[in-house]
Amino acid sequence: MVKCFVERIVEDHTQATGICPSCGQEFARETMIRGAPAYKMVGGKVRVK
Repeated sequence: MVKCFVERIVEDHTQATGICPSCGQEFARETMIRGAPAYKMVGGKVRVK
């Protein structure tokens, strides 16, 4: 599982939460992890640079 805590995001390049601005596909879902808001990445949709 890949997760990204909302409080750690420095630059957000999306218009809608968890939706790719280029292709429009959903790549993440909003959730709560250990009491903090986070995005859970959809398997196979995200690559780490």
